[in-house]
Amino acid sequence: MSRTQPALNTPLPPAARLQGRVKSGLRVVLSQYVTNGLTVSLGLVLIMLAIFEAAGLAAAFTAAVGVLVTSLGQAAAVRWPEAPPKHPEAGPEQAASIMQL
Repeated sequence: MSRTQPALNTPLPPAARLQGRVKSGLRVVLSQYVTNGLTVSLGLVLIMLAIFEAAGLAAAFTAAVGVLVTSLGQAAAVRWPEAPPKHPEAGPEQAASIMQL
């Protein structure tokens, strides 16, 4: 009783394709950019409402611009590991000798 090997180019079943698409879709939906955008927009609305009630419409618009300006540089980002030094045994004197060559 010998079994034949399936062809390597056999398409995936629909459930496996759907699972892959859902996984990649969730990766986008839960990404740092979407999460940061949602938190900034929620904070913007809350700050605008609080300042509108306290100081009026012009102050709320000014505060909204301030929130947008300060939030641009605070996007969450992935922390990459630091690269190891290229020549850990090379000291300053060796670097100077290399530069003279």
